[in-house]
Amino acid sequence: MHFTKHAQNRMQQRGIMNPIIDLLYSYGREIRRSKAGDLIYFDKRAREQLRKDLPRHEYIRIQPKLKAYVVEGEDGSIVTVGYRFRSIHT
Repeated sequence: MHFTKHAQNRMQQRGIMNPIIDLLYSYGREIRRSKAGDLIYFDKRAREQLRKDLPRHEYIRIQPKLKAYVVEGEDGSIVTVGYRFRSIHT
């Protein structure tokens, strides 16, 4: 994965570490956005699957991070990361 400098800064500021990014790519739902790039986030199905797949203590530890998202640019690099505060409408 290639992170832009902006994404690296946002990861540090928001406390989103590489393991959460890896889980987003493994379990997250991807929505194609036109100008902004692709949005990858944990939808209800992904959160439920994580709950089943991870040990209970691990799921509880990462639960506060499950509102994280990634925006991936056209070239495949991660442009930014953050936390959702509103629902994502598809």
